[in-house]
Amino acid sequence: MATVLKTVIGASLSRVQIPAPPPNSYFAFASLDQAATISRARWPSAPQAVASPRSCSWTGHSFIGMNSQDKVIRAVHQGGDRLLMTVRGHELYSDQPVQDGGEDTAATPTEIFLAGLTGCVAFYAERFLRRNGLATDGLAVTCDYSWAENPHRVGEVNLAVEAPGLSAEKREAFTRVVEHCTLHHTLQRPPQVHLKVLESEAVGSH
Repeated sequence: MATVLKTVIGASLSRVQIPAPPPNSYFAFASLDQAATISRARWPSAPQAVASPRSCSWTGHSFIGMNSQDKVIRAVHQGGDRLLMTVRGHELYSDQPVQDGGEDTAATPTEIFLAGLTGCVAFYAERFLRRNGLATDGLAVTCDYSWAENPHRVGEVNLAVEAPGLSAEKREAFTRVVEHCTLHHTLQRPPQVHLKVLESEAVGSH
């Protein structure tokens, strides 16, 4: 899936094709500010625990010391096409558009997935601005996407970052930082996904 990121400063717009990480490499950084030096640094050869922007050790969003149960996300059918998803005590719903047989009471799972990517870029953006003493007023990230077929999937994602408070001298560093949000890295280096259908006995134990 191709991902294109644009950075907007006032009326100025640049289109940046985001590069994929080198093969068999892993990128982790001690702070968002350190990520700005990525183009001049070597990629480490193996994962390592580093300090996160949230002041605790992490590798991506996998926090050191996090209870394994905290990383479990569960989706439960609520009738029709409506699903209730729970994670760390938080709840969110999904549904399908009316024209696709749903009731359109919530975003679709695909839209939630893309909203997560959009929010991840926005999080890295706001942290960079605040840590550099720049205004976050007007900060917004917009995502649009297109489909691909055989198999049916999201084929291209375009992200536009609006940062009115970004200074011209910080623009290059800012772009490098937001390019390295966790979900963007995940798309560039897709994780292994294992799916199994549980036996009736196992299902009843939940």
